Amino acid sequence: AVYQTVPGNVTFLQGCAASLAGQEGTTLVESKALEAAPITISGHTAAVLGLVFVLILPAAVLAAGAVVVMLRRRK
Repeated sequence: AVYQTVPGNVTFLQGCAASLAGQEGTTLVESKALEAAPITISGHTAAVLGLVFVLILPAAVLAAGAVVVMLRRRK
């Protein structure tokens, strides 16, 4: 069946059925571990990303805003 192709749906449906049958204390959605693998980047990559997000991207947004203001004032 289609509902069996997505992980967790069978567990969820079993929990719903148990809840409708009056069984209390059943968990409908199982918890997942919050552990994640650390991301390691080089110093050069960190510097480039910092430059992009701290200087280049804000400057581009300000420039786009200035263009919009200039175009609106012309009308």
